Amino acid sequence: MLGPVTIGDDLLLLAINPRDGRVQAAEHMGTALRGAEALDLSLARRVAVADGRITVTDPRPIGHPLVDRALATLHAEGSAPRLQVWFAERPTEPAVLHQYVGLLADRGVIRVERRGDGGRMRTRLVLVDMERSAYVHTRIENVASHSDRALGSIVHACGLDEYLYPGLRGRSARRRLARLTEEDGLAPDVRDAIDAIGTAVSDMVNRDGTGGATF
Repeated sequence: MLGPVTIGDDLLLLAINPRDGRVQAAEHMGTALRGAEALDLSLARRVAVADGRITVTDPRPIGHPLVDRALATLHAEGSAPRLQVWFAERPTEPAVLHQYVGLLADRGVIRVERRGDGGRMRTRLVLVDMERSAYVHTRIENVASHSDRALGSIVHACGLDEYLYPGLRGRSARRRLARLTEEDGLAPDVRDAIDAIGTAVSDMVNRDGTGGATF
């Protein structure tokens, strides 16, 4: 696999339903993936998140094409936008979800299948790297790093946890993800960034409802 693995990559893998090949919580995944990029950049000390805004502190790329493009765009704009503004889809670019699907397909992690279904073309995402997929699930089951906490936080913020841990049986797992930043061992700036980004994603999901790109 080329380049680093990011929170966004793993978020999308968690979202793919292995039974039907659809992306769960797809209508919110664009916002969540932009939030994941902000988390990756914050943990890499490339941006600072404060007062609901995001600011570039170090424009050097981290080696992931989509995250690096987001960083370069933010740096070129030279502003400190509100997180909700930065998370919004850009009309001049393909949908963020489609960009991540294409990247994981190019890396051989998933396969994109398109078939006719009742006169319509249906897209199915097939998990190819099953070992990688299984590992991603352990990241939010056995949280061991700041990045794991950030991943779990964004899973909760975008509502994906409702699909991964549904109903009454999943309630304790959903509560655990909601409280990840309350645990000891997090530096205050890391906790604040994860909380701020998660809150911004959650606010956008609750405000906008459905209507994002789907698969």
